Amino acid sequence: MSKGICYGVSVGPGDENLLTLEAIETIKKADVIMLPSFPKEDCKAYQIVKNLDFIDQKEIICETFTMSRNASVKEERHKEIFEKTVKLLDEGKNVAFLALGDVMLYATYEYIYEKLLAAGYESEFIPGITSIQAVCAKLNIPIAIDKEQVHIFPGTSNIKENLRTPGTRIFMKTKDSFEEMISEIKEFASTHEGVTVCGVSNCGMPGEIVAKSIDEIDKLTGYFTVIIVKGGNLSSSDATYFENRQCKYYPCHKGIDNMNCLFCYCPMYHLENCPGNPAYKEKEGKTIKVCTNCSFPHNKDNYKIVMDYLRSVK
Repeated sequence: MSKGICYGVSVGPGDENLLTLEAIETIKKADVIMLPSFPKEDCKAYQIVKNLDFIDQKEIICETFTMSRNASVKEERHKEIFEKTVKLLDEGKNVAFLALGDVMLYATYEYIYEKLLAAGYESEFIPGITSIQAVCAKLNIPIAIDKEQVHIFPGTSNIKENLRTPGTRIFMKTKDSFEEMISEIKEFASTHEGVTVCGVSNCGMPGEIVAKSIDEIDKLTGYFTVIIVKGGNLSSSDATYFENRQCKYYPCHKGIDNMNCLFCYCPMYHLENCPGNPAYKEKEGKTIKVCTNCSFPHNKDNYKIVMDYLRSVK
């Protein structure tokens, strides 16, 4: 018996009219429909496809993914779902695993997909419309134009640092500290020129909330919220300071408050002399500059000194 194929099927952000023809055809040919939550009546992915005239003729299995931040708990749950999926594939059944939005953008199915490929099973992605596209269409704004950059940030951490990025900033999957995130965005908009802020909660779903300006974003709420921040001329301090607390090495030097990560690698390392405090050691007849204990370029007050020194070096 030939093994079945597992399809990660994107069903769009909420509106059944945004379900693609390819997604419908894939669901139709599948033997088993796997839903990412239980019961099916409360599953948002099922709500999108429930009006397909063939859907309830399928074998439907609900598999809830854990929201735990414990890596071992998550891995154990993923393993359980993987093993159940493999059993179906070994029986020669094609499986359609439904995912909200696009299955390639922060979808839980990706964990199962990796395990299937590693075990030698066939799995395919069926692309769909993301919540980002749907939200921008609802707000009647482009995601980006010309050479504008686009940055997508999941969750509510490092908001200040993320807001300093240029172009379009998209905040989604806002599970924790929602009010704090709104406050940070409002503060950024009030202190930077040319900022526009808008967003949508539950786009295409019951309870949809649309905020078309900064004055309306307080009414947004919930995990299914996407906020768009555009524009904002960076101040001189923004242009000379960047703190990356997401870096796994942060802080790479101890004893510094508000570490400046702009010079992640010191631009003066190649210079024999510099205003920092490097050490020197001899190795195999060569003098090696050692900057391990030098934090000079990471001090936010030293940016101008570093730049002026680099300009002075011939």
